[in-house]
Amino acid sequence: MRPEIYGVYPPSAEPGVQKVITIRGANFSATSTVTFGGTSAAAISFISENELKATTPTTLDSGDNPIRVTESNLYSGEQPFTILAVTAARGRRINQRVDQTKQPLPAPRRSRSDSQRIVAGSQFNGGLPD
Repeated sequence: MRPEIYGVYPPSAEPGVQKVITIRGANFSATSTVTFGGTSAAAISFISENELKATTPTTLDSGDNPIRVTESNLYSGEQPFTILAVTAARGRRINQRVDQTKQPLPAPRRSRSDSQRIVAGSQFNGGLPD
């Protein structure tokens, strides 16, 4: 029977790190294989007919790397999986999802006392209230 994937957890991982991913679905076996964006998993553990654990390879590029399960030359549909982009900011590493829409990130929020407020936006009409 064709394997099916119902979900994966976690849905993302850091680049260059092996991470164990839980894959839930149907029709899995001890001979099932798993790929991340076409690259074979570093390791696979058969838990049950409905669950596999697969370790991400360290060679995956940032971005989309959909998961696929193969069983007896039958392929599952692809399940989304993302390798996060790592960027440097203010001397420390932070992770953020690769944004496919290329939308700008929102400005950082600043902490202010109750007597001060920052209002950000565009196309404001009118002036300050009396």
